[in-house]
Amino acid sequence: MVAAIRKILTVTPQGTLEIRSPELAPGTQAEVIVLLGTTPTDSAKQTPPTLQAWEALQRELALDLQATQKWIAQAQTERRSFGRGS
Repeated sequence: MVAAIRKILTVTPQGTLEIRSPELAPGTQAEVIVLLGTTPTDSAKQTPPTLQAWEALQRELALDLQATQKWIAQAQTERRSFGRGS
């Protein structure tokens, strides 16, 4: 027999959910399907794809503030050497 337990939960800051119920017997296997709801401000929180790409590149290249400033200075030096200004 299949039993269903329905819970409305809030995702923790760590991105986890915790389900507790007396119907959950230790050792029993359970299939979990998570249906995420939307909030009125979700569309305002969405990051534009171009910014998502930039953020992914920053993570991949480990571009912190210091590394970014160094990269900008190098690019400006190269542009000046080719007579293109900054």
